[in-house]
Amino acid sequence: MCFLTILLVVAFSSFLFGFGTKAQENDEEKAYKYYKSITIEAGDTLWHYAKQYGDERYYDDCNDYIREVKRINSLRNDQITAGAHLILPYYSPL
Repeated sequence: MCFLTILLVVAFSSFLFGFGTKAQENDEEKAYKYYKSITIEAGDTLWHYAKQYGDERYYDDCNDYIREVKRINSLRNDQITAGAHLILPYYSPL
């Protein structure tokens, strides 16, 4: 009877602790969203900035990033002027 009790306790403990080991932290790299102010250089485009800062892990595509930049900077179209300033979002690890 004692042996059966010990066997049940061990089996039950193994069952409970087996579930606990599956609850591990997600291994994905965590990042924060930051903003930087840049001066537009001659020949630069919103597409250029989208390729440089629009990380595909956080944006569906370049157009998604461009829409956010236009919203943040209150731009009505895709035209930007050299010498003007833009605020650009970007993600960086902790």
